[in-house]
Amino acid sequence: MRKSYAIAALGLALVGAPASANDTSVTLGLGGLEIARTEAIEMKSEDLFISMDRIAVRYVFRNKGTADVKTLVAFPLPDLRADLQESPVDIPAPDSPNFVDFKTKVDGVDIPLQVENQAIFKGQDRTADLMALGAPLNPLAPSFSNQIAKLPPKSIAKLKASGLIEADSIDQGQGAQVWYRPAWDLKTKFYREQTFPAGRDVVVEHEYRPVIGGTVAVILNSPYLTAEDRLRYQTDYCAGPKFRKAVKPVNYETAQERWASYILKTGANWAGPIADFKLTVDKGSPNNRVSFCGVGVKKVSPTRFEMRVKNFKPDKDLNVLFVIPNPQQ
Repeated sequence: MRKSYAIAALGLALVGAPASANDTSVTLGLGGLEIARTEAIEMKSEDLFISMDRIAVRYVFRNKGTADVKTLVAFPLPDLRADLQESPVDIPAPDSPNFVDFKTKVDGVDIPLQVENQAIFKGQDRTADLMALGAPLNPLAPSFSNQIAKLPPKSIAKLKASGLIEADSIDQGQGAQVWYRPAWDLKTKFYREQTFPAGRDVVVEHEYRPVIGGTVAVILNSPYLTAEDRLRYQTDYCAGPKFRKAVKPVNYETAQERWASYILKTGANWAGPIADFKLTVDKGSPNNRVSFCGVGVKKVSPTRFEMRVKNFKPDKDLNVLFVIPNPQQ
């Protein structure tokens, strides 16, 4: 029998979820969207803002050529992984295909987007199978198990037989109840067709509410921190000895960690480097701590940190670690 969701052991499990990605040129190929490189369009600037509640980014693109370029532009999100189902992951609108309330503007005008959600199980796209059986695509939806339980028994049996779900039990104070767990990951891309006029700047703006992962305890200064965990914090968040010292006074049992990630590497698919890159990270409260990998980062307010880089060539994605000493406040 499984134990309650809020059990400490579950809270200590490291989870990652993220947030978003850079615009990148794509082609529609078999099996879904594929990223394609373009040499005609350069990214003159990228102004990126990240917080636990909001992510916003403003790009300025320039078509260097003498002819207009029409192409598909995609914005992929990090995968929603099935193994995070019982971790404290906050999804803004879990039952909607646009579960992060993603919005975009081009030159100040709201632009409709198409969304592609793919349920991937053992390397195969099983989206159509799940939809045919009436199963929800989002494996991290809080209502996932209840939605599965409402399906016809034949549908549930097919899902179980194919390995797409597993049945377990849970006790939430009302005795043992069946609990269904997903086995697929969800890949999501927003995309649109975009024309870049020759010799003219195009301003693209995105805003959405990020998917935030984390823990119900602070692993970074807990007695359970392993050498492997320490290395991961250092590699992913540049949370080295100095940052660990800063969070040492925090009660690891009552405080929380929150993680956001942003796919930066696709920014390298445009012609040349990002001429002017600006990153702003807001930690929310002056009492919170934040750590991420950056160059020349400056504190510009009690809660905000800023980084600016010329001719930026992103070779890795961005991960941000927030430590919240008093999550109830």
